[in-house]
Amino acid sequence: MPTYAKMAPTYTAYLSRAKITREQAADQAAVRIIANKDRYVKVSEMCGGVPWEFIGVTHLRESNLNFQKNLHNGESLSVKTRLKPRGRGPFSTWEESAYDALCVLKGLDKIKDWSDERMAYELERYNGFGYANKGLPSPYLWAGTTIYKKGKYVSDGVYDSSHVDNQLGCFAVVLRIRQLQNVTTKELRGTSRKFNFFKRAQAWFLSLAPVGGVAEYMGWIETAANWSWNHRYILLAGGVAVGYGVFKWLEIATKTDYQEGRYLPSGEKLDNEPVQ
Repeated sequence: MPTYAKMAPTYTAYLSRAKITREQAADQAAVRIIANKDRYVKVSEMCGGVPWEFIGVTHLRESNLNFQKNLHNGESLSVKTRLKPRGRGPFSTWEESAYDALCVLKGLDKIKDWSDERMAYELERYNGFGYANKGLPSPYLWAGTTIYKKGKYVSDGVYDSSHVDNQLGCFAVVLRIRQLQNVTTKELRGTSRKFNFFKRAQAWFLSLAPVGGVAEYMGWIETAANWSWNHRYILLAGGVAVGYGVFKWLEIATKTDYQEGRYLPSGEKLDNEPVQ
């Protein structure tokens, strides 16, 4: 196995030249990881300071940020792993699985100096040094950056020099996470259809305000109230149907926004507060 001392200069060279080439995909992945930062920080604390970004991008590569799957290899938490590493679990929580993968198996809690080169080395060690043994940049780290062009192990021990890894490499996302650390909650909220829907609804209701005098306004309200009472059952049924449709649309849109990196978790309050 290549040592860190041997690999560090290569990582330094790669890091000095790496530029993100799949910016939209990197944006979406980075926002999804930032949204769950608290969970990654919790595991970081359990594991003696493993960088939370390291945990987040490993989660992305291994199981597409699914908290119902193992950090080891993307298999379900509820069963013993059948893929390498075999026989781990089952685990009751994702955090328990992550601790087992990072600390029990890899011993990452013993590392104290987490330079970018060290992070790159441990990410590649996590996946395997098959690419390093060929003198090639690993797509596990560099796919989606200028460092990686093509070539991938398509199965255990089978390397295809023409195959292009469609997943983002870990460092494409790490670099983007760092760029987004100063993005405000307001900017993230502006990309969410959930929030934009309510903003448009608010504007529509405001547009209903009459432009006439107070008397005309009160007369309009009285007429509307009488009509509404006479048609109350129809309005009630219609309101239920419309409400169901709206909330169903919001459910689908929010799920899609999360998958595409536009989801902002509930609980954010300050529009000028940096994302933590």
